[in-house]
Amino acid sequence: MIQQKTLLKIADNSGAKIAECIKVYKEKKLGSTILVAIKERKSKSKLKKGGIHKAIIIRLKKENIRKNSHLLAFDENAAVLLNLKGDIQGTRLIGPVTNEIRKQNLIKILSLAAQIL
Repeated sequence: MIQQKTLLKIADNSGAKIAECIKVYKEKKLGSTILVAIKERKSKSKLKKGGIHKAIIIRLKKENIRKNSHLLAFDENAAVLLNLKGDIQGTRLIGPVTNEIRKQNLIKILSLAAQIL
């Protein structure tokens, strides 16, 4: 479950490593939009520490029960950073992405993902 002060791993190559959730818009599930602050970044990144960005949740530690009774959970909470236009900042995604993202019409994330569960 994502709430304020939750630390998330950034799963793209935008330059950020870890972000902290500031605000959750509407729902707290896969594919929802949140507001994050950058806490750690890569050494030669253009992103600034403390910068505020919107992000989309792609992996959750909380168990997700599908309609076919399969239980899906990950080891970490992960998100993808968005730019001002609402597009993904990075050009690659690290790690798997769930199929529930397709229901949110986030096809760009699915096309960049290496694995879809």
